Amino acid sequence: MSRWMRFRSQMTGALVIVSVGLLLRTVGVAHLYQYALNPFRTFETSLLELVSLTGWASAIVIAGYWFSRRGLRPDQLWRIATWCLVTMGLMTAFVGYILVDVSLGGGWLPDPRFTLLLGANVGAGVGIALGWQRVRAIETAKRRERRETQTELLERQTRVLSHLNRHLRHHVLDTVTVVDGYTDLLSPHIDDDGRRYLTPIRERNARTVDLLANVDALVDALGTPASLVTRDLSLVLHAEVSAARQAHPQATFDVDVPTGVVVRADDLLDIVVANLVQNALVHNESDHPHVSIRLDDDTRVRLTVTDDGPGIPQSVRETFGRVDGVPETTDDTGLGLYLASVVAQRYGSELTFSAEDDGGTAVGFTLQRVAPAPWTTTPSTQLMDRPQPTAGESRRRPAEDDEADSAISSPLQR
Repeated sequence: MSRWMRFRSQMTGALVIVSVGLLLRTVGVAHLYQYALNPFRTFETSLLELVSLTGWASAIVIAGYWFSRRGLRPDQLWRIATWCLVTMGLMTAFVGYILVDVSLGGGWLPDPRFTLLLGANVGAGVGIALGWQRVRAIETAKRRERRETQTELLERQTRVLSHLNRHLRHHVLDTVTVVDGYTDLLSPHIDDDGRRYLTPIRERNARTVDLLANVDALVDALGTPASLVTRDLSLVLHAEVSAARQAHPQATFDVDVPTGVVVRADDLLDIVVANLVQNALVHNESDHPHVSIRLDDDTRVRLTVTDDGPGIPQSVRETFGRVDGVPETTDDTGLGLYLASVVAQRYGSELTFSAEDDGGTAVGFTLQRVAPAPWTTTPSTQLMDRPQPTAGESRRRPAEDDEADSAISSPLQR
């Protein structure tokens, strides 16, 4: 289809509306010119008729031009034009019927031509307004239907994904447990030179458990609405730092975290903090990595984890800033930071990155602070000795592990 044909198909409805306005305006001006020299007509009457007829007609022309610039579809323009024509015809017929009825009854008649023209103008204007409202109502209903369809599809996909995640998580954790068990049984039967090959197996199993925990948390963050409660951020941070110190004794931690900082969050806060701390440690090329954890206390609490590692590429940072931007990297960093980005948006914030002057990266996000309750001001040192999760264990709640175990009876496992 040529450009002219496309333009004409899009503009036909608007041209009909403009043509109706111009026609009514022309007839109105001709009517006023015919009676302009009538000595029995006052200036006020002529001015009132001029404003009534040309005003309505000009508004119709402007409306047609406005619709042509709105980017409406041809069927929408034709719908408005049809309402304009039909309503104008009905109003003109109704006014004509009233005039004939009054005339047959011997009553007083105003200027019949002016009355008919005014009825046609009013009918066309009212028809345009009704047609526009009808078009908007139809589009609103279609958008609502599309949203409902997309929501239903998303909920169904989320249920399937959650079921598959529990199914896979259960079997992988079983496999990790079996591998760890046989590794422990094998260890006494080999010499010291062979026993060093068992360490990578245990480390890989532990990373697999952490990876499953991240996937599980990501499914929760993307598939369930946020239900925020009060959490003691100080306790969470000190607990995660304690676990990181046990796992990385060669690392140095600079923790500037006051006690009793209570924020609005959910159970995903623990695993997000753990991911930020672990990311600062595991991907640091230094033999003695340095990690700084700081809370900037204000109306909103800002959590910042800074390392002295090689930094994160700019292209990767931009990906984590979007909840729909799934990272292309397949390592633990990509998934862990993507999870942190999703949860930050869940908390009404966003994950930010900044390069430090002396090297490394500062990663942070903000949380809404709330006034601490009396029971949340417990000194954070009480959780400093929390043991680190081992392979076969998970950072998730025990109730979720039971739910994952229940997936054995699902049809997918038969």
